[in-house]
Amino acid sequence: MEDVKQGWHVGKTIDLSHILTTVSMLIGLFIVINAFDQRMTKIEITQLHIVADHEKDMVSQQTLLTEIRNDIKDLLGRSGG
Repeated sequence: MEDVKQGWHVGKTIDLSHILTTVSMLIGLFIVINAFDQRMTKIEITQLHIVADHEKDMVSQQTLLTEIRNDIKDLLGRSGG
């Protein structure tokens, strides 16, 4: 009956298994965060390359459009003159 009256007993010592578990969880967390950071860095670099390629394409398209307009003006100038 006395065991029931005392309630739960929680040891105030820290076992080696607790320390190892905590350390391994911290190491695992560090590895996950590091992998996530590397992945985000790769994504950012890829995005920068995509934006640069898009800008090159836009300049190329603008140049081509200008050439087409000039060719149309030349054709209209020749036939209208």
